[in-house]
Amino acid sequence: MAAPMVAGAVALMLQKNPELTPDDIKELLRDFSIQDVFTDTIGANGSNTWGWGKLDVYNIMSSRKIQPKPRVGDIIVVYDPQNKNIILQTEREFQEEIDSRLEIKRVELFDLSGRKLIDRRNVSNRTVNVATLKAGVYILKIHSSGGVAVRKVLVY
Repeated sequence: MAAPMVAGAVALMLQKNPELTPDDIKELLRDFSIQDVFTDTIGANGSNTWGWGKLDVYNIMSSRKIQPKPRVGDIIVVYDPQNKNIILQTEREFQEEIDSRLEIKRVELFDLSGRKLIDRRNVSNRTVNVATLKAGVYILKIHSSGGVAVRKVLVY
């Protein structure tokens, strides 16, 4: 019964993060195995009876170690009309960790004719003030450690 259980756990892990390598999976299985009075002490290479211990799938799936690497595509753009700011944020689990790992290197804002209106580098607070812009639709180009993304922004 152990092999189908482990195969199912690996399938869940790959569903959550398809970028996991075999070494990543092996590390997660080893790190999240429980040892108790039944398994006794298990050596670094595991045991023939218990492997690395009893599999703790709940904690594997809840772990930050299984989270996919952040991508610029994870960024959503929110317009704050009260303060006239564009706010860049993420909408995934472990948002703070993703935010800290996904460095915004540069933000460019263009009007619909392609004219560059704003060019900010190292947007550490993830906020761009657009108080000087007229109401309209703009194109936001976000450069980050995870790539480049383009978003439309409605300023009103």
